[in-house]
Amino acid sequence: MKDIKIKIKQVRVADFSVRDGSVDIEIFFNDYKTLKHLDSIDDPDDLAHEIVVEIRRKIRDKHQNRYSDDILGNIVNVSIENEDSTLQKMAMFFAKISDKVSAVKNTKTSSNYLGTINNVKSLKLELK
Repeated sequence: MKDIKIKIKQVRVADFSVRDGSVDIEIFFNDYKTLKHLDSIDDPDDLAHEIVVEIRRKIRDKHQNRYSDDILGNIVNVSIENEDSTLQKMAMFFAKISDKVSAVKNTKTSSNYLGTINNVKSLKLELK
């Protein structure tokens, strides 16, 4: 049985499409990173939970020994450091992204339009 501890370090906007409002998110954890494409952010809490589940699944698949005869050797326990606060901070960050994307979509004037787009592209969350 393997115990693996994951620390999510940073979540940031990698790319933002003004045309359809989609956002690409990069999540940095331990020595890895993953990219998630979001067409829309309907429920930030569910999105944060979905991303954590996806990270667990990827780490479990990477470290699982499928060719071992040992039954316990195939079990991989993946735990997230400060999981509750991490989920809460990620949900608030996704809500912030959703608000900024809505602000870009609802902008009707050209004044500071590029500034609002750059605000979305520069969003990042540092988890310590």
